[in-house]
Amino acid sequence: MKNEALEKAILKGIELAEKTGTFIIEQAPEVIQQFYRWHTISNWFGIGICVSIILILCLVVRLIGKKKNKIVLILNLWVGFTMK
Repeated sequence: MKNEALEKAILKGIELAEKTGTFIIEQAPEVIQQFYRWHTISNWFGIGICVSIILILCLVVRLIGKKKNKIVLILNLWVGFTMK
């Protein structure tokens, strides 16, 4: 009696393992595609943020450079004017 119950439990476990294995084999390509898609989107998003930061920094440096040039020009004119 115990052997029959144990045998039935083992057979059910083997059947469940086979079904699970079949399910995993069928679903694996979809999981891989979703994983690849997520990483691709994540990387493009990161690239976009990095490019945006670089462009903003270039713009800030350019604006600061123009302001420094104006200040230097004004100082040169003032110093030149006072020296005369």
